[in-house]
Formats: sequence, structure tokens, C-alpha cells
Amino acid sequence: MAQYYFRFIRYNSKKEKEIHFVTYADSIEQNILALLMSKQKLNEFVKEGKEVSRSDMFQEFGIDENILKQIIEKSYDEEGNLHLRWGKQTIAA
Repeated sequence: MAQYYFRFIRYNSKKEKEIHFVTYADSIEQNILALLMSKQKLNEFVKEGKEVSRSDMFQEFGIDENILKQIIEKSYDEEGNLHLRWGKQTIAA
């Protein structure tokens, strides 16, 4: 994904570029975007030594916070054990 959008942004470019990610529910792109934001949150902690709130980070990048609510599914089994599931997309053969 990064390779795709960096083709439009050149390091020697004089003009500022604006990149938009179009995602839709239960898509691979939505999962990738959420993973990138999780990575960014971790990078901020490592670089700055401080924890950035998810809402501040999402606001900085112009991303709707509900994206994670659409991706992460929380459920409990009969024994009360917590299960988290990331993503729901299925790949047709």
C-alpha cells in the first residue's frame, strides 16, 4: 500500500500532496489502515517516549475513530473466555 501511494509523492517534489485512502467496511484496506495506525501509535511511543491517545492520532490523520469499532470484534465463549477477532473479510475462491 505504501509503495502505491509513494509513487505519487516524490522526495524532490516541490508541491505538497494530499493522499486519501478510500476504505469500506470489512475490506482488506480497512484492516491495513487500522494496522498502520496501530504501528504509528507504537512509533510515537518509541520516538517520543509518550503515549498518544488514539483519538488525537486519528484526528491528526483525519481518520474516523469508528474504523476500529468496525474491525475488532469482541465476544465471550460459554466458559466466559474473551475472544478478539480482527477483520471479517472473506476471500472468494
